[in-house]
Amino acid sequence: MTTTTINPLTAAVVAALNASVQAASHKPQDRPHIEPMMKLSQVSGAADTYELLIYGDIGDSWWSESVTAKSVVEQLNALDDTVATINVRINSYGGSVADGLAIYNALNRHKATKAVTVDGVAMSAASLIAMVGDTVHMPAASILMIHAPWGGLYGNAKEMRQYADVLDTFSDAMADAYVSKSGKDRADILSLLKDGEDHYYTGEEAVAEGFADAVSEPEDEAAGEPDENARAFARSLLERITARGVPSNYAGMAVAAALRGGARTSGAAPTPRNAVTVKVDASDVRQAVVDALAELNPPAPSAEPTPPADAGTSTEESTVMNLTEEQKKALAARRQAIRGAFAPFQNRADLDQADVIALLDECLDDDDVTVEQAGAKLLALLGKDTTPTGARGERAEIVRDETDTYIEGGVTALLHRANPSAHKMDDKGRQFAGFDLADMARDSVERAGTKTRGMSKREVAIKALQSTSDFPAILENVVTKSLRAGYQAAGRTFTPFSRQATLPDFKQISRVQLGGAPNLLRVVEGAEYEYGTIGDGAEKYAVQKYGRIVAITWEAIINDDLDALTRIPQSFGASAAELESDIVYAILTGNPNMADGTALFHADHGNLGTPAALADALDATAPDPIAEMRKMMTLQKGIEGRYITVRPKFLIVPPSLEKVALQLTSGNYQPNKGQDINVFGPSLTAISEPRLEDASDTAFFGAAEPTTIDTIEYAYLEGHEGVFTETRDGFNVDGVEVKCRHVFGAKAIDWRGLFKNAGA
Repeated sequence: MTTTTINPLTAAVVAALNASVQAASHKPQDRPHIEPMMKLSQVSGAADTYELLIYGDIGDSWWSESVTAKSVVEQLNALDDTVATINVRINSYGGSVADGLAIYNALNRHKATKAVTVDGVAMSAASLIAMVGDTVHMPAASILMIHAPWGGLYGNAKEMRQYADVLDTFSDAMADAYVSKSGKDRADILSLLKDGEDHYYTGEEAVAEGFADAVSEPEDEAAGEPDENARAFARSLLERITARGVPSNYAGMAVAAALRGGARTSGAAPTPRNAVTVKVDASDVRQAVVDALAELNPPAPSAEPTPPADAGTSTEESTVMNLTEEQKKALAARRQAIRGAFAPFQNRADLDQADVIALLDECLDDDDVTVEQAGAKLLALLGKDTTPTGARGERAEIVRDETDTYIEGGVTALLHRANPSAHKMDDKGRQFAGFDLADMARDSVERAGTKTRGMSKREVAIKALQSTSDFPAILENVVTKSLRAGYQAAGRTFTPFSRQATLPDFKQISRVQLGGAPNLLRVVEGAEYEYGTIGDGAEKYAVQKYGRIVAITWEAIINDDLDALTRIPQSFGASAAELESDIVYAILTGNPNMADGTALFHADHGNLGTPAALADALDATAPDPIAEMRKMMTLQKGIEGRYITVRPKFLIVPPSLEKVALQLTSGNYQPNKGQDINVFGPSLTAISEPRLEDASDTAFFGAAEPTTIDTIEYAYLEGHEGVFTETRDGFNVDGVEVKCRHVFGAKAIDWRGLFKNAGA
């Protein structure tokens, strides 16, 4: 008798598949389940150490008793304060989020050190509980799964919206646990909890993401034959994760982990685990599944006797006979899996069975058709006569988050009230027609599930600002939009002649002045090329942080003070834009030193003209200061000593010189009767800036096109272009505080692109 050795992972999957096949015929009341175990017991020989087993569904279950928060909390509260360590061992695919949170909080409150081990799988609410561990160990093939809380109800649209809000509230509450353990940003965790996807992690992946601390070696006892409880767990797990479309590599590992994670008996201190790094190859899992299917479904014996070799065989038969045992097993597994996919649709009266059987035979006979492709062909067959309609009974698909729609409607309504001409009312905002701030606060609180009957306006305002309602988000959005509207509306005249940049941090950076490439040298026949260098200089600067806080108080809501939400933030936004102009024009008027120790505008830099009135350019008998500016800028040389051909593009003046500047830059203006055209006008653009007036009402400046040579560079912090806001519950005020933050910096980079004449 020949004995076949089966890979342990293959054996695990075999057991799971056997279990799932047997489960197919169960009625709901006979459905297999994980026998729940919620047991807290002292570890033998360690008076200050207890072990808590969390196995099975968490919370109320339709099919069985389950691990409930009440039983956990009662047992934990009974522990003596001298208990130093609680070993928490988990093998559960989750359950009630509320109970999961309660168990997490009960464990978290206890001062003992929590050492968590994921014996098999910790999914959904069970993964939340795992985050309580001061240390979390996972065997290499164990699974952690994180996803959004989910559920369902029957009811009207309002009730379902309220239920969706409840689920979002659960997500927010759960996020704290994952953030605390992993150290990740809250926004990253919320994306895992609100994107509707199941996120699976092996032991190694969980460690890499911060959800676990070490990959541990599985205990010897887990390598034995899985008991009936473990088989039932794996069977039920396979049903659930298959229905949710789990990737095959995680599905195989999850089933294997579930089989391995049979209930442990406490009684003795756990064997110390060694943290190891294990690389799990998904191809091993796929091969294990193939081998398992082949083990369960060996090829059926042929009905006809095999002809002798010399009787002649077809090419196809010869190919099959030449396959290795592994290839034959894989082929058998493919055929069995395809038959399994078609089985639920055979003998159905509503389907054309001739078509189903024909497609099945076609897929079985073509060895190039994979199981996935066969499934796609089957789906195409099933849907060929289906017409998508809005027929009664179709599932509703969420195309937009209702909370977002509610918030956008509130924002639109408030902005429309504040400035109807600038902000038009739309369908989302009309639900708030006739609402003042207090009405909107009351509606938001009730929408969050709190009854406001009997509450005063002040009480409603306090509740709205301090609760999980959408009201704070509406106010923050209104303030933010008003800030940015003010920022964008404010005139910034420096942008045409300056270059924008973004900096990665607040550190000082160096900007190189390019001096032009070196001269090209003649290369005679047979000679080598000579190396040249690009000269450079360096100007250093950094961005700085500026900010203020806008307070939204209870009184503002009660008094329906829209100015606190719109006009005041808008003026702050305009102030941020004006700050930028202050910083940039202070460079022109302040004439700071450059990296070479010489002032920006200086005779040594060749960019300081002979003092003359700008109006002299209109007088044919006077020296022309514009002609001088063009000449001096054109004669600028790079660091290498070569002409770089700089041309003035902008004429920058204080308001006192605006009329003259516009005359000089107009192509239609004739300077005098003896001259028919304005020579320089069409090539210059006039910019009038009031900040120049205080320094001098006669000085004027020239600037080149910033794409041809550096002039002034202004910068924002990367990811923070413009004014940004953050909101928190008020500490210094009764209400909420909106912090307005602006990060900005500017520096003259190259004097050769700029020119000044002090005027006269």
